[in-house]
Amino acid sequence: MRLGDEVIRMTPPALVRSQVGDGHWRIRAFTPLYQIWLDGDAGGRDPHVLPVPLPGQRRNVDTDFEHLAGRLHCVVRKFGRVVFDGTSELTGLEIGSRPAG
Repeated sequence: MRLGDEVIRMTPPALVRSQVGDGHWRIRAFTPLYQIWLDGDAGGRDPHVLPVPLPGQRRNVDTDFEHLAGRLHCVVRKFGRVVFDGTSELTGLEIGSRPAG
């Protein structure tokens, strides 16, 4: 994530927890320096279902669900102090899975 001139990398051994379901997304990521909280909401709207190609099988499967007009709230803390707290009323939120095969 970019915050001003700084790039925040949440790489291992960062602790990341997520909960996804029923049009809601919650992600919590922690390093010794930063804590990032992301909360997304689809606003009760149904997702767009996008086809995912399976070239080896010459077919598509519907495993990508996109909410193209969701809401996202982000809080970034550095050493426990809030350095960013913002909300976007127009954000893309996705639930996707990797097709077998």
